Amino acid sequence: MENNQGFNLTRVGKSSMLLEPYDNLDPSDPEPMIEEISKKLIENNIFTLFYDLNKVLIVDEIYYSWLCHLSDTCTLFQAELKVINMKATAAVSISSFIDSQPPFKSVLEM
Repeated sequence: MENNQGFNLTRVGKSSMLLEPYDNLDPSDPEPMIEEISKKLIENNIFTLFYDLNKVLIVDEIYYSWLCHLSDTCTLFQAELKVINMKATAAVSISSFIDSQPPFKSVLEM
């Protein structure tokens, strides 16, 4: 399900989708992406959204806010956001500015 908003959504399994961000994903403008993702969650009866951070080396506060917003959206539709393939550099960058548990889960892989 390719689109021009900076990510690709692929159905994996009966009730899961994989979100792969492109280099042009703009986390500072989440609303158009949230709208598209929400539509796909509903249409496909998705309970788990896997977000592949494989190509993301650093997660700054704006990117983290985007992930939190996406997690909140998933929760609204009774789905769960699971971040996969997080690099050590991304994990360290997140830990430098958060002081509580993230609202999403981080797993090694699908």
